[in-house]
Amino acid sequence: MGYSEAELMFFGWNKEVRHRTAQLIEVKKGDVSDIRLAIVRRMIVIVRQFEQADFEWTSQRLGRDVTLSARARDTAGLEDFLMQEFFHDQRPSR
Repeated sequence: MGYSEAELMFFGWNKEVRHRTAQLIEVKKGDVSDIRLAIVRRMIVIVRQFEQADFEWTSQRLGRDVTLSARARDTAGLEDFLMQEFFHDQRPSR
C-alpha cells in the first residue's frame, strides 16, 4: 500500500468453488481522500458483485462470522466496519 496505489489479494467469494484462487486487485486512490478508503470502497464493489442483501463476513479481527448488509442504503455502515476490519490500528482522513 502506497500513498495513491495499493494491491490486495482476493481469495474468492463463491463458497461453491472447491479451491481458493487468488486474484490480485489493484486499487488507485483517484479522487478519494485516503487510499485506505479507496481499498474499502473497492472491496464493497467486489462484495456487491455477489451479494445484494445480507451476507456473512468472516472477521479475522473479531474471530467470528458477522452479518453485514450490501444494500446501498447501508454503505456508510459497511464502509465503517470494513475500515475497522482492515485498518483497525490506523485512522484515515476522509
